[in-house]
Amino acid sequence: MSKTMNKTLQTIEILNIVAFLNEAIESKKIDELSIKARWAIKKSLKELLEVDAKFKEFKEELESGLKNNYFMNDEKSEVTKIIQKDENGQDVEVDGRKVKAEYMPKYNQDLEDINTKLREVLFDDNDITINVFDVDSEIDKLSDDSKFTFEDLEMLSVFDNKEDA
Repeated sequence: MSKTMNKTLQTIEILNIVAFLNEAIESKKIDELSIKARWAIKKSLKELLEVDAKFKEFKEELESGLKNNYFMNDEKSEVTKIIQKDENGQDVEVDGRKVKAEYMPKYNQDLEDINTKLREVLFDDNDITINVFDVDSEIDKLSDDSKFTFEDLEMLSVFDNKEDA
């Protein structure tokens, strides 16, 4: 049975941990860890992913509200041509919308308000229970040509079973 620990992490820390774990799983470098360590991470991932999903949902709601308010009607925006990259990386001109000049100050203020809300939520504390393992022991087992970087090892420290980690 693996040991668990209650930790308080800010949302931004959790987002970074989830991004790191996704990359480590995709690149297969997570396979360099013992089955015990991988199992602890897997069991912890559910709670981390919940925080990640809540943040992404909150962000999407704010952005969608802004889009619906300004870009989904002719009152506050107008059709224009915009330059985008196609699948080959070439610039192509496509139809798009831009906020009308008289609504730009309010749009910019609304956008700043959204960014402020997102920054606040990034620093919210989240009390989570994670499965932990001896990270130092795992590091000792890694070969000199390990795919893990020092930054990766720092990210793993959140799973350390030592109280001061």
